[in-house]
Amino acid sequence: KSILSVDGIICASSITAKSLQVNFKKKLNYYIVPYGSRFLKSDSKIVYNKRKENKKIKLLSVCHMSQRKGLHWAFKAMDSLTNEEKNKFEWTIVSEFYDDIIYKMAPKNVKFKKRINVQNLKKLINESDLFVLPSLIEGFGHVYLESLSLGTPILYTKNTGPDDFIKNNLNGFRVNISSAKDISLIFKKIINNSTNLKKIREKTQFINSKINWKN
Repeated sequence: KSILSVDGIICASSITAKSLQVNFKKKLNYYIVPYGSRFLKSDSKIVYNKRKENKKIKLLSVCHMSQRKGLHWAFKAMDSLTNEEKNKFEWTIVSEFYDDIIYKMAPKNVKFKKRINVQNLKKLINESDLFVLPSLIEGFGHVYLESLSLGTPILYTKNTGPDDFIKNNLNGFRVNISSAKDISLIFKKIINNSTNLKKIREKTQFINSKINWKN
């Protein structure tokens, strides 16, 4: 009842606002105020990817490897590809926590890092072609924005913060939750058109002028 007496509620995303509204019949007065990226120095600086087309496509995930993060669905998606398709990817996962069952599901082209410092994380994001985190639900998901601010497109679900401010297929790829099929289609899509990942990097950073700590 006390939450109904406040003048306004600040939420980082629409998914957070919806979760608050669930238990109340009366419409709550909330404001969406997204976070910013610690890596963003200028809203006009564009980071260009210098990757060569003959190199493997670099995937990156940064998260606790729990069921909520949805990585097991991404693992299933990778395993559904042919060996030739799998060999086109290399996948780095930075995680301090592993669910043993999900860990054992990881494809052979995945390598794990337990902990890295901020500068190495920034370098890793900048060198990656696609950030993968198909969470079942995420109040915001700071790592999505950090990736976008450095020019790395993201794979996300509609139950996460990025769904508020990015356009599907323009600066990221939206998939349904718990859908290995959707994720595998994205993997196949970027195999067939890897040059699009280079073009999309510039578009990811257009959000920097709107989604930042200053605003």
